[in-house]
Amino acid sequence: MQHLVSTLQGYVINEVLHRGWLEFVRLFSQADSIRKVHDKHINVLDRALNRCLLGVKLKPVKGLIDNAFGCILKTKSMVIL
Repeated sequence: MQHLVSTLQGYVINEVLHRGWLEFVRLFSQADSIRKVHDKHINVLDRALNRCLLGVKLKPVKGLIDNAFGCILKTKSMVIL
């Protein structure tokens, strides 16, 4: 269980936060108006949602991870009285 949580945490830090920030900084430097900054920010947030498995296309993958965590919690409740 701890390995799964650590792996997901690493994924979120590297793929969502760090990558998203670098992407936003790169796009920010290309913007020449506040409206373009806003639009680019929205695009970065949309990509971050997909990387967090919250996009429509990734719903089955998120369901598998939710099921795995459900099994982990069920096992934990059986082991710890």
